[in-house]
This record gives sequence, structure tokens and C-alpha cells, in this order.
Amino acid sequence: MNEEQGKFLEELYHANFKRMLLELYPILKDMPSAQVAIQEAARIACQKPEEMMSSPNPAGWLRKTAGLVGAGPPETDLSSAGSASAGE
Repeated sequence: MNEEQGKFLEELYHANFKRMLLELYPILKDMPSAQVAIQEAARIACQKPEEMMSSPNPAGWLRKTAGLVGAGPPETDLSSAGSASAGE
């Protein structure tokens, strides 16, 4: 990440932090978890600055990323996995 990208992300983060917190807190029902999700989204943005900055809506990209982080990994439905056991 270059200096220009870093400054852009810092401004975007500060301008949208409160909004992201207000969006995530009701979903996660835990303020520290909401804050961690937002910080993790910023870390991901640091790793993918070109992707974030090339988005038509960088603030939306950051909010969506925070939401995805807060949601955690998708749960796998194992109820139908391995319906035929190896011993059959």
C-alpha cells in the first residue's frame, strides 16, 4: 500500500466508522465484535487497496467487507454430507 492509498483508507475509515458500527452492532449484538469486524475489514483493505479503490463505492466496499467479516465463515450443512458411508 502506498502513501496515497493509506491516506485514502484512513479518511474512509474515519468517515465511515460510526456508520459501520451502527450497522453491525444490532446484527452482532456485541460492541467489541462489531469493532473487531470493522478493524479486520480495514486490514483486508490494506491488503487489497487497488480492489477497494477501484470499487465504484469504496465506502460500500468497506462496509460490505466488515459485514462479511462479522458474519463469519459460512456454515456448512453436514447433514447431507457423506450420505453413503465408506463401509457400504
